[in-house]
Amino acid sequence: MNDFGAGRIRDGGILIARILLALLFLTFGWGKLTDYTGTVAYVTQSGVPLPMIATLVAIIVEFLVSIAVILGVWTRPWSAP
Repeated sequence: MNDFGAGRIRDGGILIARILLALLFLTFGWGKLTDYTGTVAYVTQSGVPLPMIATLVAIIVEFLVSIAVILGVWTRPWSAP
C-alpha cells in the first residue's frame, strides 16, 4: 500500500519531538549544573534528604535521560499504553 511518504514524515516528526523533549531535560540539567550551590540550597530548603547527593543524581539523570530520549532507548516500554 502506498502511503505517499507519510511514514517518513511521521518518523521525522517523532525525531524532532524527541530532540525538543531532550532539549528540555538538557536545559534544566544545565541550569542545575551551572548553579550547583543554589540548587543544593533549594533542595535543602525543600527538605530532601542528602541534598548534595540528590542534586548530583538529578543532574546525572537529566543528562542521561536526554541522551536516551534522543537515541530512542527504551521509549516504547516507558510510553503510556
